[in-house]
Amino acid sequence: MSEQVSDRSSRGTPSSERARPRGGAAACVWLAALGVAVPVARAQFASDFEPPFIGSAAGTSINGQQNWFTPLVAGSIDGLVVTYAGNAFGLPANSDGGDQLLVTRSGGGTSFARAQREGLSLPNVTEICYDLAANFDGVAPTAQNLSSFSLQPEPNSAAPSLKSYIQLNTWVDVSNPTAWSISFLPYSDLNVQFAQPGSFPGPEWQNLPLNRWYRLCTTVDFDQNRITSVSLTDLESGVATTAEPVGWYLGGGAASALGIPTGCRFFGGGGLGNITGWDNLTMDAAGNGCPACPADYNQDGGIDGTDVEAFFIDWQASEGCSDTNQDGGVDGADVETFFTAWEGGGC
Repeated sequence: MSEQVSDRSSRGTPSSERARPRGGAAACVWLAALGVAVPVARAQFASDFEPPFIGSAAGTSINGQQNWFTPLVAGSIDGLVVTYAGNAFGLPANSDGGDQLLVTRSGGGTSFARAQREGLSLPNVTEICYDLAANFDGVAPTAQNLSSFSLQPEPNSAAPSLKSYIQLNTWVDVSNPTAWSISFLPYSDLNVQFAQPGSFPGPEWQNLPLNRWYRLCTTVDFDQNRITSVSLTDLESGVATTAEPVGWYLGGGAASALGIPTGCRFFGGGGLGNITGWDNLTMDAAGNGCPACPADYNQDGGIDGTDVEAFFIDWQASEGCSDTNQDGGVDGADVETFFTAWEGGGC
């Protein structure tokens, strides 16, 4: 099994503390009986920009933090790790956020914010999710594009070298930057990149208000070389919309022989003051069949000792479903989460 690469830690809990098996008498008894060490993590990437990331209200450069870096692209400025509390970018609290987030803010002209992460190993069918919100603190008119997420390293998306795509965010009206839209720049079956502003999965992805958090998920199938599903959830209302686009290929088109990307990039471009907040990035195998209720780990409809046995078999093997606290790693904190649910007789 591939080793996990993860930046995520429990909300406000140092990773050194999080690695210790806690969680009550039952957890300690089972750990002692098994006599095993905390297992290695699973094949997944997650980053919520919480500590050990260092952030501030004004923003602290992400360059060099937890293997994130500013790519060597002309005009690049750093993405920023920012605290929700008192942040200088006017972004509201995220109901699913912790204490910190990533912000990209354009410097205008050709001075664009970029934050990149490499060294990832993506499953053949990967679901990529992140939260995002937009704001503007410049002087209108601004300029396109607001921001984007992309798979990397891709030096020239018009002539792709990887099975990549771009998710693009644009203003509805640059003269009145109060609404924005989410689109995609995939490829045709013949490997022709969609023209900007790209393709919108539906009206729900357009005319979005500022300072409102959304969760965007994209499922990519590297074997079929396609984007197979996209979903958007309004984190304020809870309303979710899913679409299954047709003809949205990754780099190389229908007959692609290109490699699978090993990184990702958040980008903030366009006019001075274009702002996007990003949080809760996850890149994991889609449709993993994990139990919705961790206490009923073997999904047989009951909560008993067989669930404990099933959990520890997976936990020892670092199987993805044993990441019961969904922090991106398999460690002692998952034992605590499992036993809290199991001893309570519910989820």
